[in-house]
Amino acid sequence: GHVGRARSAIFPFELDYSQFVPRGHYTRSDRLQRYFKAMMWYGQVPFPLDDPDVPFETRAKTTYYALSIATAMHESDSLVTLWREITDITSYFSGTSEAYTPAEYMTAFTRFYSDGGHRRMRWTEPGQDFMDSFAAEVKRIREPKIHATFVGVPTGTQFRVFGRRYVPDTDIMQRLVEWPDRPFPKGLDVFAALGSERAEHILTDVYREQDGWPPYPESLARVKAEFAGKDTAFWYQNVYYAWLYALQALNDPVPKRAPLFTQNQAWQDKSLSTSAGSWSELRHDAILYAEGTLAEADVPDMTNGFVEPNPEFYARLLRAVETMERLLAGRNLETGRMQQDFLWFRQTLGSLQTISQKELDGTPLSDDELSLIWDIGNDIEGISCRLVDESIERWYQARGTDRFMAGIADVATAQAQCLEVGVAAGNTIYALVPIEGKWTLTRGAVFSYREFEWPVSDRLTDEKWQQMVRDGKAPPAPVWTKSFTAGE
Repeated sequence: GHVGRARSAIFPFELDYSQFVPRGHYTRSDRLQRYFKAMMWYGQVPFPLDDPDVPFETRAKTTYYALSIATAMHESDSLVTLWREITDITSYFSGTSEAYTPAEYMTAFTRFYSDGGHRRMRWTEPGQDFMDSFAAEVKRIREPKIHATFVGVPTGTQFRVFGRRYVPDTDIMQRLVEWPDRPFPKGLDVFAALGSERAEHILTDVYREQDGWPPYPESLARVKAEFAGKDTAFWYQNVYYAWLYALQALNDPVPKRAPLFTQNQAWQDKSLSTSAGSWSELRHDAILYAEGTLAEADVPDMTNGFVEPNPEFYARLLRAVETMERLLAGRNLETGRMQQDFLWFRQTLGSLQTISQKELDGTPLSDDELSLIWDIGNDIEGISCRLVDESIERWYQARGTDRFMAGIADVATAQAQCLEVGVAAGNTIYALVPIEGKWTLTRGAVFSYREFEWPVSDRLTDEKWQQMVRDGKAPPAPVWTKSFTAGE
């Protein structure tokens, strides 16, 4: 019934069955819905190894089952190949498994029984000595980073066939919640931990998170210091991390020579809202794996144009795109059309980097650069449509859910509630910008970020969320966005 937590019919613990509601892009076809439920099963069902809250007999049985699965896979080249193909591709997009994998269990198992004795004990349920020694051997491989707490569900060291992935934002949010004082994180936690002073100010001075949970400032400072020490190699190890790293640049301090319209609190808050909106899209794309648009343009006289003057953002996004293209090309997953789209996107990001630097330097834009700005809506529309279906070029050719930009994803759960983050319909943004020595009113578009608690018994799909937006029933934007929004 997908209504929430209940005891499993075949495992001696509870599972959260509301997680099996197909969400994100996986609602689009029956085949994708079946894939979602199968992978959610493989990703959610735990085989606990040393969780102190789980009785020893249960841990012994589930470890026996886990080793049986790992051994069966190890003895079948075709199974190992298939498992690695799925794992490698999804890891490149969404990070590595937080739970221990079949491959890691076999590594630990063969180390423990280096004389081949593992074949003699395969059908014997493990005893206490084996369990203690095997757990130590497993932890020699690595230590899990995210330590969730969920009553009735094993959360310690465990095996999963396709474990949910370690992603930095989940790590941040997990370390900034505490039941019952602060059961849910906020999207701003992620950006505060990644260095946004404005996000931290809103959390401590507007929301006053420390009033409900006094250790909040100290906990945030620890997480912030840890992530400040991450080098670029960390951020470019997969597409998910690279996306987050690009968003981080949107919240960096604005250079003093930047245009006047960027040097105020409203712009800072707009950038935060944009970051949060894009982050919700990232979680939407990774909803099955993470441990969590269509555009149109009309083209009037191409007299003026302006882009957000942030060269570092475009540089980071360009490297993220190059990271993704290497994965797809290396595995022969690119179609000819995708190669063309990647080429256009790389060239465009390079041009946007140049344009934004020119804007900071006060250098006039060329006719070609102005043309790029005016055409970008049409070009992005075409790419977005082809990602849905290579046979369509314009938004009105798309069907159903993919015609509307609104999307939703749940990123945290506490008892009967979950935290939903998403975007509604886009907002129009107006900015007064300097063009060739004159102040010019320009118009563009930005995300409309949403964040709210919702019953787990009704985890939102894109379809439900889009209907709420159309009906005017979507929860309002966060209170801090009022600094740059003018209402309807």
